[in-house]
Amino acid sequence: MDESGESDKNYLCSGILAQRIKEYNNCAKDLVPFLKANCNTAVLNTNQPMQKTLDDVYKCIEPNVIHIRPGANSNDLRKEITEGLCKEHKFYNLDIN
Repeated sequence: MDESGESDKNYLCSGILAQRIKEYNNCAKDLVPFLKANCNTAVLNTNQPMQKTLDDVYKCIEPNVIHIRPGANSNDLRKEITEGLCKEHKFYNLDIN
């Protein structure tokens, strides 16, 4: 978790933060119907565990094609990331050699 406090230049007290979140939610009420009518839009519940939210996001974007560029000494990490995404989230690896 972020350890910044009141002395941080980006600090917002909880009252101001709550007000900004309320303003955002009020604006979203008008924006979401417009986006649904004019775009490929999905509305997701983010008031749930993070992994459940991510699973919902993945359902909206899958299947997805990935290509992780090889770099110096990155073959094992690249393979681990690629295999994880393909296995856990059904991504497709576009391996270009």
